[in-house]
Amino acid sequence: MLESLPENIPLFTEASTELRNELKRNAARVSLPEGSTVCQQGNMCEHLPIILSGRARVFKISENGKEITLYRIEEGESCVLTASCIMSNLSFPAIAITEQPTDALIIPASSVTRWFEDYPAWRQFIFKMVSLRLSSILTVIEEVAFQRMDSRLANYLLNTAGEDDNIHTTHQQIADELGTAREVITRLLKDFEADGKLTLQRGLVHLIDKKALTRQMDKSM
Repeated sequence: MLESLPENIPLFTEASTELRNELKRNAARVSLPEGSTVCQQGNMCEHLPIILSGRARVFKISENGKEITLYRIEEGESCVLTASCIMSNLSFPAIAITEQPTDALIIPASSVTRWFEDYPAWRQFIFKMVSLRLSSILTVIEEVAFQRMDSRLANYLLNTAGEDDNIHTTHQQIADELGTAREVITRLLKDFEADGKLTLQRGLVHLIDKKALTRQMDKSM
């Protein structure tokens, strides 16, 4: 039994006293190192995680080994696919892995379904999560179906770079994010470098001309 609930999660502060007590009685706190598998494709979902700190990535792998990121679970969020599998008694259709050391509360599947019937705040949390994730997954589908890869790569670089315009990553990691082959990403990055849009080092991409990358991104918008 938990003695208290973290105050940085809106669900916990907005919940009724009854729901807060249920959370304390039924939830367990876990700490997962970076790279831990939260849920594997084909597994039945026995718990629903709520991230307290850290981050997890949910992705699919094709038969030929290509990966594509569906969404990430950040602080205060949970996994909509896990919730859906619990509510429908289906197996998990993707893979979820922590990208950072992650603390989470895990809630038993039986409580997830019972609270959905009993507590409006819990229903609102689940519905909000579904709405948020449906929008992000539709964005992924739209990008894959309708955008050129050079435009998608430019968009990824602009959205991922830090304040110093650096991205600490590998070509393979970018390929996994965008659901394509490493060779495709390497070729496009070298083209961007030749055009003066960025520079490449081992494990590092440094953006030079953001305006040119924005024009590249806009070509298929």
